[in-house]
Amino acid sequence: MKKLKILFSILGLLVVISVLAITGLIYFVDLNKMKPVIIEEVRKQTGYQLSIQGELSWSFYPYISVKMNHVTLQAPDEQVSFVDATDIRFMTDITDLFYLNEKLRGKIRISKIRFMNMNAENVSAGMYWKDHVLTLSPIKASLYKGKLEGTVIGRNLLSVSPHWQWSMRSSDVQVGPLLQDINGKDSKINIAGVGQITLRAETSGKSREQMLHALNGRGEFSLNNGVVEGVDINYLLQSAEALLNGEQVMSPENISQTVFNSLTGSVVIKNGVAETHNMFLLSSAFTTNAKGYIELASRIIDFHLQVQPQQGEKIHWKIPIVVTGSLNQPDVRLNTMEIQKFLAGKEIEKAKQKAVEHIKKHIPGKTGEFLQNLLR
Repeated sequence: MKKLKILFSILGLLVVISVLAITGLIYFVDLNKMKPVIIEEVRKQTGYQLSIQGELSWSFYPYISVKMNHVTLQAPDEQVSFVDATDIRFMTDITDLFYLNEKLRGKIRISKIRFMNMNAENVSAGMYWKDHVLTLSPIKASLYKGKLEGTVIGRNLLSVSPHWQWSMRSSDVQVGPLLQDINGKDSKINIAGVGQITLRAETSGKSREQMLHALNGRGEFSLNNGVVEGVDINYLLQSAEALLNGEQVMSPENISQTVFNSLTGSVVIKNGVAETHNMFLLSSAFTTNAKGYIELASRIIDFHLQVQPQQGEKIHWKIPIVVTGSLNQPDVRLNTMEIQKFLAGKEIEKAKQKAVEHIKKHIPGKTGEFLQNLLR
């Protein structure tokens, strides 16, 4: 038992619990006698508070397998468990137990799991442990009515700052409830739609806060037939038109939403800050280019939008919009400073045109041509 390393990862910790339980089969008739030992080992090695609810059960044929009803894992100084798994099964070939101190191969299945507020179902993964490196591949799961596939690699698992790498691809995911779970129900801005998302990233740390601050990677996204909740671009276009016509801009009773046909883009994550320069939203009435960033831990946002009305609209230039503040208290408004610069530029162009017309009428010859060129 002392020679056995405690494995730890997003799914790896669940594997560890199973492996410890399998080893205990050799020494205990009652597998549940291992529960206090497992909980104490996890606490000593990682500092995490592990809870194993319900009875442990096992079988030997055709594979050694261990079943756990409900497992939660709580990080130090955090009130909510960041891992919560139900109906966990770990399976391995009996012959692999002879090489337990060198390597281990098996499969893990989980009916339901919540990790860092994200929920997945019907999770299955191949597991391979060798030279202190844990590989979970291929991972397959149901994710918010869509599919998730990928790979996770963990290193330095018993260090102060374990390191994780993953490559994930999801398809046909309901992005609305996914983001709501990640950002919390108090978030005033959310994006809904059916999406395809890929993410290749790495991070270090044990707590959610540490992992978010250390996160680095790249991702791409594509959503169809959705809405941006908390940002009403249609109202802002009407406000821009009123402002450009010198009319009073009325405050909305409540900010509604923006319906879109598609939303695409890519994101680069550096030290917990996700930044995009090519977000593109297409709707029936306008197109929108957006760039900006969000600090993942604090949920601070700073986005700048350029909205171009489609043909047939009264406005024929790009309208600047800014979204700043936090997801809980966003500030969504027209960039009036840029609009005032635009209006000033239009007035200057009108004045120049009048001056050119005056020169044409009253200053003939090369002198008039010279002055006209200066104004152009």
